[in-house]
Amino acid sequence: LYCGKKFAKKNRLMEASYIVPLYEIRNHMDCGSRRQCTRDNENYRFAASDLHNIYPALSRVALDRRNSQFGKLRVDVQEKFPSLKCSYKSFFQITEPQDSAKGNVARALLYMERTYGIHIPISTSVEVLIAWNDIDPPDDREKARNDLIEKLQGSRNPFVDDPNLINKMARK
Repeated sequence: LYCGKKFAKKNRLMEASYIVPLYEIRNHMDCGSRRQCTRDNENYRFAASDLHNIYPALSRVALDRRNSQFGKLRVDVQEKFPSLKCSYKSFFQITEPQDSAKGNVARALLYMERTYGIHIPISTSVEVLIAWNDIDPPDDREKARNDLIEKLQGSRNPFVDDPNLINKMARK
């Protein structure tokens, strides 16, 4: 997601990256540790395994991203991992993905908010999400991913189907 790198199968350089990190899901559901949440809270199990919230990412980027929020960074912030050549920027626990991933992130965050009531962090304003959605509208790959997830888990991300929903939510 964050670097636009192709891969054929899972390997040690790739891992699952959660748009809404698992610790935020646990905090929202107030169910304790990962083990307690998994054992005692069915909603946690659904949210933690929801494929609309999980993207493959390079391990270095996923590890860095795991401890940060999404938001808009200053223009002068440099790439975090220049050797990866992926325009991934992170500074003081704020991450700004490359333009081609911004819409995917915005739509996943709003999906998680709408589906599970998980509030978007203050560092990620609705205005930023609207801008990211406009910069990076759903492409054929994201639409195909939405179709595949529907086949696997029976749910769709409505923000991929109708990206204008983000603007409608913002007016509420």
